[in-house]
Amino acid sequence: MSDPILELKDVAMHFPVSGFGRSKQVVHAMDQVSFSLQRGEILALVGESGSGKTTTAKVIAKLHQPTSGEIIFNGENIYQRKTNKRDLGYRKNVQMIFQDPFGALNPTHTIRSILERPFLIHKLASREQVEAKIKEVLVQVGLEPPEQFIDKFPHELSGGQLQRVNIARAISVDPILLLADEPTSMLDVSIRMIIMNMIKKFRDEEGISYLYITHNLAGARYIADRIAVMYAGMMMEIGPAEEVIQKAYHPYTKLLRSAAPQPEKGFQESELTAKGDIPSLVNPPTGCRFHTRCPQADAECKELIPELREIKPGHQVRCLKV
Repeated sequence: MSDPILELKDVAMHFPVSGFGRSKQVVHAMDQVSFSLQRGEILALVGESGSGKTTTAKVIAKLHQPTSGEIIFNGENIYQRKTNKRDLGYRKNVQMIFQDPFGALNPTHTIRSILERPFLIHKLASREQVEAKIKEVLVQVGLEPPEQFIDKFPHELSGGQLQRVNIARAISVDPILLLADEPTSMLDVSIRMIIMNMIKKFRDEEGISYLYITHNLAGARYIADRIAVMYAGMMMEIGPAEEVIQKAYHPYTKLLRSAAPQPEKGFQESELTAKGDIPSLVNPPTGCRFHTRCPQADAECKELIPELREIKPGHQVRCLKV
């Protein structure tokens, strides 16, 4: 296997809690997060709301500086970069597609104004060349003819069209890695498959790597090469997509699978073996983060934090009972 394009090594992200008497409290948004991503690979990061998925993407995008750990991109620790020029180069190579297509675009700017900035900031086109470049990238994301969209404002487009503009802005600078934060969750079902196929097309044609964040296991199974399952700020299981879905080892992954719609079973309800909500990340439970909801937990699980260990080649699990 070739050297990974991205590696996270025991990354933690703790946010201070504001308020009287809380000066020493922190939110454990990420703890001991480690994984790698190969060039041209799509890794789906799956978990319920509050599990730390978006924080992971924002740390990689350098929107938050991690509390501890290392993030290696193309063999270099991204938080040891000292010059603005090198930082700008990183931001060109690593782009983010945000979840909300309406909130991600400036409502006072036209699509022309929004899409010309990446070309000019990164000096990828002159003022004379930029309009042709904008039209080219609009065609790439299926907004044709581009003349119909280039001078419109965001409020004049549908949600699906706006997300295409967001994708156009991200791919316009020829990135190596795209961080897609639930890019289809706010779109109509009919549009979701179009956007997911577009993402796969850019991977196949341009060799772009993706960290694809979602809470939808079916979507992760369709789009990803591998799936990483996150819970309460920690990685619980990482492995090949089909294997994680069909032969999950961790009780939390099994819970996610049992909660997902299964049309083949009709309207018969399956019993969920775990109950409760994600624990407080200000005062996370001792031992395994999942033990408060786990049907297999015992006294040992309440005391020891399991290591993320390899169960079989390419498949890692954080559980004492596996």
